[in-house]
Amino acid sequence: TGDFRTHGHKGAKTSKYLLANASAEPDGLIMEGTMLGRTEEKVRTEKELLKDATSLFKDTHGPVFVCQSGQNIDRLVSFYRAAQASGRTLLVDLYVAWVLKQLSEHRDMSGLPTVKKDPKGIRVFYPHFLKGKQEIAFEFKPSKIDYPEIADMQGQYVMLVRPTMLTYLQKLVRQGAELCDGLCVYSQWDGYKNDSRMQKLLGFMDGHSVE
Repeated sequence: TGDFRTHGHKGAKTSKYLLANASAEPDGLIMEGTMLGRTEEKVRTEKELLKDATSLFKDTHGPVFVCQSGQNIDRLVSFYRAAQASGRTLLVDLYVAWVLKQLSEHRDMSGLPTVKKDPKGIRVFYPHFLKGKQEIAFEFKPSKIDYPEIADMQGQYVMLVRPTMLTYLQKLVRQGAELCDGLCVYSQWDGYKNDSRMQKLLGFMDGHSVE
């Protein structure tokens, strides 16, 4: 199924598309099993999550870190809107900025938020050296945000993070960024918490008084 996401922002359109285009007699159905075995868990809509995220962001005095897949576009849009509503800037890495740009060029996804559409609301940080990808790095250079500027924001941002960014976060602290009274939102499958790299990232958050 590839995750139909009928609970997403375009859930009604998704269902309508499936009904209009699905074969009456399919040869087979390949299912992803994220929710298998979680029969007691209520699937919340993105609108519900957006409301809760906005409230959390407004109540948090320090920075907000969001641990999620860079390809979960529905969730990314929710956190972008929550950042807007709470007066925060969304900080994404170069990969996420590029994904949003590529998808927004599709006629059915032209409404996605991008750095070009909202240069003040979305900024791009560079956690890794991109060997052989200089053209992408140069493309987003006008929206690049460096360590000192992030530190000067006094926590008024929402930063998308992954375990591979731990070194970047450690340097961010050395450059003067205050993380205390911050919030870490984990928005992935709980099973990933067993991964040693994820444990190090979450341990880093705990060690810097990020709830």
